[in-house]
Amino acid sequence: MDLIRKHRIAVLCVCAILALGVGWHFLAKPKEQGVTATVETGDVVASVTVSGVARATEAARLRFPDAGRINDILVTKGATVKKGDVLALLDAGDLDADRREAMAGLSRALASRDELVQGPTTEARTEISIAVENARANLERVREEEAEKVASARRSLLGSDLALVPEILDSNDVPPTIGGTYTCDETGTYEIEIYRSGAFSGYSYRVTGLENGTYTAYADQAGAFGECGLTLQLDTDESYRNMSWTLAIPNTRGASYLANQNALALAEERERVAIDAASDSLTAALAAETKDIQK
Repeated sequence: MDLIRKHRIAVLCVCAILALGVGWHFLAKPKEQGVTATVETGDVVASVTVSGVARATEAARLRFPDAGRINDILVTKGATVKKGDVLALLDAGDLDADRREAMAGLSRALASRDELVQGPTTEARTEISIAVENARANLERVREEEAEKVASARRSLLGSDLALVPEILDSNDVPPTIGGTYTCDETGTYEIEIYRSGAFSGYSYRVTGLENGTYTAYADQAGAFGECGLTLQLDTDESYRNMSWTLAIPNTRGASYLANQNALALAEERERVAIDAASDSLTAALAAETKDIQK
């Protein structure tokens, strides 16, 4: 019995404690205070801040039909445009130059057409005649100038390094000196035979080959022989016996022979090219004159 009574007393105590806790909770909780506001009508506005990328629903890529540098932009960002509006301008400097060149070409073409239809004008005929005379005079000038260049190169080839070669190659005799300028065009040899005579120098010589004749030899000065501009002078310390010497024109053994030969070949080739060019110019001028006459 005592055990049952003790159990009941414990249960009652627990219930009492719970009842006290619940009561304390409600009694200790502060009373809520209300907020008074006046009801009004109006628009409700809310601001929202977000991050991201804005893209247009429609976009178009624009380009010019020709490349160039943009000279002026006629619209601003965000402006509204419609079909046909000019948005930007290119620098037209190059286009203007092309246009002027095209117009000049058109003018020349129209002038050529009019000349074909109506025939050359008096001024054009005069110009054609002058062109023919100029081309003819130029051809003659070119022929003369180029011929002189070839002649000069030939003279250098034929007249350089001239020297007498003894008939006996192992002879120790000092050869006479050949001077002057060879002015003829013939090639070949002179055969010169020196012999004692009653001349003041004591010697005379006979010439055969390219030219023929007998001449007095001099030791103190050069003496001319033949008609081609050459001279001969004896060595003052040499005693000449009857012996023969050969003078080759040109001297193929001379130090400058190959260089002079190449220079002559080059001069002849340049002469041919220059005359051909001048002749072509004259032919073209004559053809234009003939065409003019036929019209």
